[in-house]
Amino acid sequence: MATSNFLQHDSDKNNIQNDGDFLASAIRTGGFVSGQAPSVYFNKLLYQLSTMIAALGQAMANKGYTVADTTLATLTTALENIMTLADMGDYTTNAEMVAYVASQIPVIDFTAVKSTNGYQKLPSGLILQWGQYNAIIGPSLISITFPIVFPTNCLNVIANVIDHPTIETDMYAVIKSFTATQAQIWAWGPSDNKANGLYWFAIGY
Repeated sequence: MATSNFLQHDSDKNNIQNDGDFLASAIRTGGFVSGQAPSVYFNKLLYQLSTMIAALGQAMANKGYTVADTTLATLTTALENIMTLADMGDYTTNAEMVAYVASQIPVIDFTAVKSTNGYQKLPSGLILQWGQYNAIIGPSLISITFPIVFPTNCLNVIANVIDHPTIETDMYAVIKSFTATQAQIWAWGPSDNKANGLYWFAIGY
């Protein structure tokens, strides 16, 4: 069984300065000067240093390294190995470690289709979708199918008619309804009007 011989100094706290006095101590803030320093201060200083060192030694022993102050080379080797691949027995190669780390990182989907009818996925989970209904239309109800289905919900849809190339268009678009997969859009206006289709935009998650 791995062990550590690094121990606390004054572990019984029989002659040690309390935290408040140590915080306010002029020796702690200004350093030693000539004269005799109180033993309670020395014990507090050594207690803090030795506690941290003892904790580090025990942590290394818990990982299977026998550490001691008797052999500098052995202690150095243990310190070099801790928290490296040599200390992680389940992952013996760099490739295995990289694969493990990658498996712990959430997959962030930035997928996009940059076309007339496309979409952009954002890291927050929001999805932007857009498109064009490309046909000569009169006053009518147009069904738009989104390029992809919103996994949870469509939040909003907007649309605008496209001006006709030869007929002055006096039409506008009205959103009738929408779901996670499609939108119903009224092309609204005088019965003799035409539009050259419509543009639409939807947002959801």
